[in-house]
Amino acid sequence: MNGAIAMDCLFAKTAKGYTEVDTKADGLPLVLRRLLIFVNGKRDLKELATLPRVDDLHKALLELEQGGYITRVPLDAPPPATFAEAAATPAPAAPPPADGFRPLPMADNPLHIQQARNFMVNTLTAFVGSFVVTALVGRLNNARSHAEFRALFPEWVAAIQGSREGRRELDKLKTELLKII
Repeated sequence: MNGAIAMDCLFAKTAKGYTEVDTKADGLPLVLRRLLIFVNGKRDLKELATLPRVDDLHKALLELEQGGYITRVPLDAPPPATFAEAAATPAPAAPPPADGFRPLPMADNPLHIQQARNFMVNTLTAFVGSFVVTALVGRLNNARSHAEFRALFPEWVAAIQGSREGRRELDKLKTELLKII
């Protein structure tokens, strides 16, 4: 990551970016938040410049990138089609989301998929409250594979860490969830 914005790249939201859009937890200034909403891995700099009212687009993009809300995507790379694909790219300085995962099974077991969904949704509801993480719960309900649940794992961890009781139980909860996904 350097100080210049190359014309040959796009930006995509990271898991932290999606979380900020959903929760406003970090309290980004309105201009940065609007820009973050428009970043989708498909819009180039020219198109981004037409959407929100940003005085210095390059500076704003750098702020979002340095904050870990967005990441660069080369123009020739396929854009992320889903949150799960975007979330698979960790924010700078964050541990890779695959830490602790067992190898992916050859085929997704529907029972394990349902167990993962139930576990993640129920723990979010119990420790954080379903209203606070409505968007994440929606993405969990739409997840259809181990890979999609693994991509949502960092956001689930961040949400659980948001409560005092969740922080206390997180290691135990992660151990249980990692057995399923």
